Amino acid sequence: MKIALLQINPTVGDIAGNAALIAEAAARARSEGADLAVTPELALVGYLPRDLLLSENFVAQSWLHVERLARQLSEGPPTLVGLPEPNPSDEGRPLFNSAALLRGGRVEQRFRKALLPTYDVFDEDRYFEPFQGAQVLDLGGTRIGISICEDIWNDRDFWKRRRYHHDPVEELVRAGAQVIVNLSASPFSVRAPAQFARSASPERQPGPRPCSCRTAPKWSSPAMSCATVSSPMAVVSTRRAWEFGSVNHRTT
Repeated sequence: MKIALLQINPTVGDIAGNAALIAEAAARARSEGADLAVTPELALVGYLPRDLLLSENFVAQSWLHVERLARQLSEGPPTLVGLPEPNPSDEGRPLFNSAALLRGGRVEQRFRKALLPTYDVFDEDRYFEPFQGAQVLDLGGTRIGISICEDIWNDRDFWKRRRYHHDPVEELVRAGAQVIVNLSASPFSVRAPAQFARSASPERQPGPRPCSCRTAPKWSSPAMSCATVSSPMAVVSTRRAWEFGSVNHRTT
């Protein structure tokens, strides 16, 4: 299986412009024979649009554009696009932080973020409702576990005290996931490149390994994440996608 990581540079609030970036990157993924294309977290609206998320019209426009994008990409590989999704319940936060699967000219599935960071530069609990339960995509005989950013950061073997009460990755593996895919918009850390290099090395190197890099070896499942190129937040976002395991991938 070949998975294309569409590492684009979205602009917060520019839904039409971000849709064009996704379409361009997805077209390249199609030309290179990808079986699945993955955008960053909230790629269609940019991370994080903050109080734009309180506008029902803004969220509605994102869904009009994603449906249009699905038709535009109907001949290409299935594509996961990050965007806010209205919560149909009359309880809880009004939105989910979601990934829509575009396939065959329509939105076929929706995958929702489980763990919502509300610390440091993050303020997701203000807008989003957490989702409970494993969410998998069956594609070409492979079961793919879909996660969004923070969902891979709650490994009980990594943290002395975990922030959240459950581990979405563990739930995905127990649901039969053979590959873990993660849509991300994580902030950049000056230590991250060296940590990723140590984690990707065939030999165990001294020094800490990021929690995200422990996913593949712990669960014996290939894992990969698609991040944004930059962010208008007061931080710089991760400038590289990462992948561990044997599944072929391409960063676009």
